[in-house]
Amino acid sequence: MHADDYVLFHKIGAFRSLSEASEGLAVPVATLARRLDAIEADLGFKLFTRTPRGLALTDHGVKLRAEGENLLEELARLSHVTRTLRGGHEAATVRVSATEPVITEILAPHLKTTIRQTGPTC
Repeated sequence: MHADDYVLFHKIGAFRSLSEASEGLAVPVATLARRLDAIEADLGFKLFTRTPRGLALTDHGVKLRAEGENLLEELARLSHVTRTLRGGHEAATVRVSATEPVITEILAPHLKTTIRQTGPTC
């Protein structure tokens, strides 16, 4: 599993729905479904079960998501370092602690709008 596959898996898991993930990530549902199918085929096991309410992590998905939390933090740190090196100045880091529903239902939509208006380096 490549790092970008893990990031996609983690984001889909946060939304718990391909249609919501599609909207939140600005990626067509069909593309997300194909990528998820390819990731699961590559791994040899399912990460999600499809339910009428959306997606639910399988036992393997739960384990992989928990084990990969440090990877996401490291990727964010490396991304920050590269932006700093490229721009010649250090960007501010904001850390927010909140429950997943608060993040996905309240914070994410507002952040998405703010980033669109001000740019990702605000």
